[in-house]
This record gives sequence, C-alpha cells and structure tokens, in this order.
Amino acid sequence: MSGGSRPRSIPPSPAGSIEPLPSGSFCALPSVRTATARDAAAASALVKAGFVAGNAGTWSPRAAARFLAASSPQRIRERLRSASFAAVAVVDQRPVGFILLSSPRVVDMLFVDPAWFRRGVGRALWEVARQHVEDHFGETRTVELNSVLSATGFYRALGFAMISAPFEVNGSRAVRMACWLPARHLGAEPAPADGTRAVPNVESAHVLAAGPAAAPASRGIRAHDPRVKRPDPPPCPSASRPRAA
Repeated sequence: MSGGSRPRSIPPSPAGSIEPLPSGSFCALPSVRTATARDAAAASALVKAGFVAGNAGTWSPRAAARFLAASSPQRIRERLRSASFAAVAVVDQRPVGFILLSSPRVVDMLFVDPAWFRRGVGRALWEVARQHVEDHFGETRTVELNSVLSATGFYRALGFAMISAPFEVNGSRAVRMACWLPARHLGAEPAPADGTRAVPNVESAHVLAAGPAAAPASRGIRAHDPRVKRPDPPPCPSASRPRAA
C-alpha cells in the first residue's frame, strides 16, 4: 500500500456492472454490510464473474449455463428475500464480494470480483456471516457448503474441512466441506494442506440445494485478521472488470 493522501471517493457504478478502479487508486480494505434487493444486479454480476474465473472447464457447459441462468438479478433478488444472511463487501461504495446463506447451516454463495482475489474480501464476508450465525443461531455448530474443486484451499484457510470426495451432480462438480464453529474457541481448527493460513487465488462457492430461513441483521467488519498469515497481495486492481449480461 503506497503512502500519500487518500484520493477522492469514487462514485458508485451503475447497478449490475463491475467497473475498473482508476489507475493508482488507493487500495482500501473492504467493509461489509447487509445485502438488500438494490444489490441484486451487482451481486449477480459478481457471482457470474467469480464463477467463470473459478470454474473454467470443471463443469459441463449445460451445468454452467444452468447456474448462470439461476444467478440472474431477479433470481438473486428472490433469494435475498428468504436468506438467513446475505452481505456485500464494498470498497469506495463498489460491491467487490457477495455472500448468501439460505439457512444458518449452509453457505449457498460466496463470490469475489476476480480483480480482488487474495485481498481478504472472501475472508471478511465469511467472518461477518460466521459472527451472525454465532450471535443469532447459537444452536448451530456446523456450517456446510459445496466448494468447486479449485476453491478447496481457500475454504481450508477459513477453517472448513472436506467431508466428501469430489462428486458430480448433473454436470456440476464439487466437494462437500464443513466448518465446525467450536473448533476456533478450542484451538482445533484444521490447518490448510500447506500448514499456513494464506488465502489462495480462488474465492467462490456454490451450494446445489439448501432450505430457507429467517431474514438477518448485520454489522460491519474490516477485512483484517491479525491471526492470518497472508502472502504479499497483488497490485491494486485496475484492470477492466466484466459487466453483467
């Protein structure tokens, strides 16, 4: 992160688009807030961009098309109405990440703008969701998700462990993973395969089926955890990012 004064705030992009940041812009840590219906178009664009970046060649074309069709702004808006928890990570008012739990026990979606991979966005979203589950659903001990094959290292770094071998359903390939929430307090979180807490490149997940629950309230969090050992981050995002179709 370079020194100097922070530049002016960048105005929000139109709903449904993911715009480039100006070259040399300040790399702020993301903040997390509750997702609303007004975020549906931007969340849809994030889901599609993250899915394409993390699933190239691992799902059948038909399965990929089915998932992308199910991630339209309208479908995201419908899922937000019944979500147990949903939030967006924002930088300079721009959404750069999205998480949705259909129930306290299931992460349905966790996607990050590819230009913001390895910058703590996915971890920030998960930590807010985890805190919400622990605060409001104390009886929940385990949260599960279906990870795409390229994202298992990322979820291991968050405290998830694989509870299945890779499997395929209707052309969608995934691995079932689970996070036992008490493990953190007991000092028993599983270590990633390389023994570090580093966050790798891919930050995306998709659960094939889940049930609804009650709507949440959220609180903000900064994307920084002093317990986490991170690799040097990539340069501040400046490349053009894909727009929603």
